[in-house]
Amino acid sequence: MASGELSSAPRTRWYTHPATLWIAFAAAHVWTSWLNFAAPNQPLGDVTGIYTIWVEQALDGLGVVGITEPWVYPIAALIPLLVSALPGMGTYPQNWLVMVSLLDALAFFFLVGGWRRPARRVGAAWWWIAFVVCLGPITLGRLDSVVAPLAVLGMMFLLTRPRLAAVLLALATWIKVWPAALVLAAVAVLRRRWTVVVAAVIASAAIVLVAFLLGGGAQLTTFLTQQTNRGIQIESPLATPFVWLSICQVPGYFIYYAQDLLTFQVAGAGVDQAGAASNIVLGLAVVIVLALGWFRLRRGTSGIRLLAPLGLALVMCLIVFNKVGSPQYMTWIIAPVVLGLIVERTRFAPVAIVSLVMALFTQVFYPFYYDLVLVANPVMVTVMTVRNVLEIVVLTMAIHILATIHRPVFQAPATRPRRARHTPV
Repeated sequence: MASGELSSAPRTRWYTHPATLWIAFAAAHVWTSWLNFAAPNQPLGDVTGIYTIWVEQALDGLGVVGITEPWVYPIAALIPLLVSALPGMGTYPQNWLVMVSLLDALAFFFLVGGWRRPARRVGAAWWWIAFVVCLGPITLGRLDSVVAPLAVLGMMFLLTRPRLAAVLLALATWIKVWPAALVLAAVAVLRRRWTVVVAAVIASAAIVLVAFLLGGGAQLTTFLTQQTNRGIQIESPLATPFVWLSICQVPGYFIYYAQDLLTFQVAGAGVDQAGAASNIVLGLAVVIVLALGWFRLRRGTSGIRLLAPLGLALVMCLIVFNKVGSPQYMTWIIAPVVLGLIVERTRFAPVAIVSLVMALFTQVFYPFYYDLVLVANPVMVTVMTVRNVLEIVVLTMAIHILATIHRPVFQAPATRPRRARHTPV
């Protein structure tokens, strides 16, 4: 090879090298796993104090949640709970963190796998690593942690393998309901929508059939009824004014622990009415965002370009207008933001930056100073309030991207284009 040819060969920068990406990915997960044990306020508490009880109850023959008794989660949520028990209950928390990290690694492999990676994928990979560090222990310590990598795989595969994507998203929906928003986004704007619908229906039917065969048919929809009567959780944007009323010592407003749902909620005049109204507002917001996505599609915008902002907008609607605002809900945005950075890097870069700040503020008040939030400490409630405002900002940014994408699906060139090298997404 001539020296000129050698000098003109593309060089791999250190921050795009596979080894660098995987070392950073592993370091972020090791650090976050360690924080789950070292941080205050027991960030791994659901795994050690709730999931283990459900699993031990099942292993002891005392009943299986979702099968023999009502459950707050869909039936497929039993899968990761039981898988984590396979190496032994004595190391259940460690098993859980390893399982979640391996699922993240699988999704990360498909994001950056191979030696030649365009800058868009490298940027999305670094953002995901940074998001894990900014959000902290809660990134790995909940059922949402299992769903997040499935959603990343599903969103990426929607562009190339819609059947597989639909199966993954259907499975994720039967673990936690929120990935249904991503399925809705795909059905609304992708040309192969019926492929997605049929594959999702078949996957869901298979899960339902297994549930019936296991004797859990009567409990199949209890995850819906278990959620209807819950109050407003203190971390949600909807709870913010009521938490501040308790700080100002307005009579009748206070924070309490709901023993049946194991969450901290707000009480006071207008809370019940606000909770009931939130269900209506949430439904309307989803319909309006879907209508906007459909309108942009009808105006000629490519469905591939619409998928990420529509998915993010729908997910943020589920967060902003939800009366439940658990910190782990931040993991819901990983999949649409990763896809957005791949397909629409310039437009999604500001969203990605704001999302990192939002995640960092979340880690500050949970888990590190959550005890101060529970006693309505003004400083920590301010941190939580800023985080909630940033949620609204991210929703607004997603809707703005959705409403301002103008490039049509096809535009005839004025002149004969040059032959260009194919650049993978």
